[in-house]
Amino acid sequence: MTRMPSQLDRYADSVIWGRITSACSQPATEVFSDVACSFISRVSRELLISRRYADWPDLIALGYFSRRANLERMREHAFNSSRELRLGRGVVLHIAPANVPVNFAYSFFFGMLAGNVNIVRLPSRQFPQVDELLAIFTNLFRTTDYLETGHKAVFVRYPSDDDAVTGELSSVADARVVWGGDATVEALRRHPISPRCVDVNFSDRYSFCSLDADAIARLTDRELERLAHDFYNDSYLFDQGACSSPRLVVWRVSAQESIVIAKDRFWRAVRQKVESVYSLSAVDAVDKFTGLCSSLVKIGSGVRAILDTNLLYIVDIGRIPDSIDNLEGRFGTFYECSVEDLRDLSRFITPRFQTLSYFGFSKEELKRFVLGSGVRGLDRVVPVGRALSMSENWDGYDIIRSLSRIVDIQ
Repeated sequence: MTRMPSQLDRYADSVIWGRITSACSQPATEVFSDVACSFISRVSRELLISRRYADWPDLIALGYFSRRANLERMREHAFNSSRELRLGRGVVLHIAPANVPVNFAYSFFFGMLAGNVNIVRLPSRQFPQVDELLAIFTNLFRTTDYLETGHKAVFVRYPSDDDAVTGELSSVADARVVWGGDATVEALRRHPISPRCVDVNFSDRYSFCSLDADAIARLTDRELERLAHDFYNDSYLFDQGACSSPRLVVWRVSAQESIVIAKDRFWRAVRQKVESVYSLSAVDAVDKFTGLCSSLVKIGSGVRAILDTNLLYIVDIGRIPDSIDNLEGRFGTFYECSVEDLRDLSRFITPRFQTLSYFGFSKEELKRFVLGSGVRGLDRVVPVGRALSMSENWDGYDIIRSLSRIVDIQ
């Protein structure tokens, strides 16, 4: 590890928990150590047992992700059939996104499971979920069981444009995990790093949803209500700000009659769900409408926008535009088009595409689509309702393997 203790001491005012110089002197450990798994599963119990967190679905989702059973599944996946010796790379700098409150915790957990010391830059925006998680973490760090864990963790908060702090932290990093837009990734690349430092970058991505019209037309009212609930969770929990939230809905059509029925039933169910639980501030409403107008200008003629409620905008774009990922939706803005076969989308899917959420398709036909079309984009294909479900495989990276190294003993 590269260490610069005298310089790093200057940034103590930015630290919420931990000591940077002390953490940087800590050794790397084995992947999926018992103490790391124990700590994370204790966080899971705190989140799932206490009613305090019931109103924050993102904290509950983190709790389910952190369960011991899921950690065991990840451990088995990481090692598979071979028992290769894996250790952490050393010091990992995590740059959390500003718009997703609990993302910093997932990143921190991945760094822990990979056997590293972790310095985490918290979101610059204030979120109650961040404060709740930090309270849980620090309370555990102060217990006898996790004193050592606390020595290997640092949480800092400082303005995202403070290049001096980011540069110093980058200089001691053996790996960096960057969650943010292309501009964030580009800014981080300007800082000098050690020759063996590994960057895992999660930049701007675009996601869409594909629905089979016949399958939706056949749903019972109860099944449709559940689908609308799942679609809402994928889209509205972070105001469509998450990279995996769908902006575009692609309908697979076999008959004109079924698509009319399916669209009417689906969007009506989504609207009922949204109106029952979602609220939109005046500022966000203006931004939403302004964004829609800007997109309509880019698309040009041949579109039909349905704005029967301020909470849900549906824009029928007719044909597939050359640049699908220019159709940016926020706060419940969805563009839709129809195809007879998913292969019709192949030439439009670029490396910027991340998640395809689906309903009414079999895994086998989706696998054939991905393999047969040879698309350079798409790193995740998941059922509707799981677009935001975090896993150790994200954006095409196996994060834990990326943040650890193999020691070859022969």
